Amino acid sequence: MIYNRIEEVSSQIKFFFRDSKYKQVREVIWFIVITAVIHFSYRFWAMHFQYWPIQAWMGSIRNFMAATVFEQSTWVNQHILGLNLTRTDHVMYFSNGSGIAIITIIKERIRALIDKSL
Repeated sequence: MIYNRIEEVSSQIKFFFRDSKYKQVREVIWFIVITAVIHFSYRFWAMHFQYWPIQAWMGSIRNFMAATVFEQSTWVNQHILGLNLTRTDHVMYFSNGSGIAIITIIKERIRALIDKSL
């Protein structure tokens, strides 16, 4: 009985992959699978290998992107939203005393401070 059910499901799966009316659905499924594999592989590479062998390059790219986001955010906040803010290094302080920092830069500085103390 179980064997018959397995054959039935197998037959339905084969039909799904051979029938032309499901071509678009199959293409979407392949897109999802490929995208998921790329993203999970990238995160695995980042978390377990720290972008080896291009660690220095990735660090400089992350810092560049963080600085660019900070500059653009500051400009939008000041010129489009008309917010009154003060910039200190990579932190935007608003008139109510709150602030926003770019995390990548902060992480790099914390790592540098930890390395200096060790």
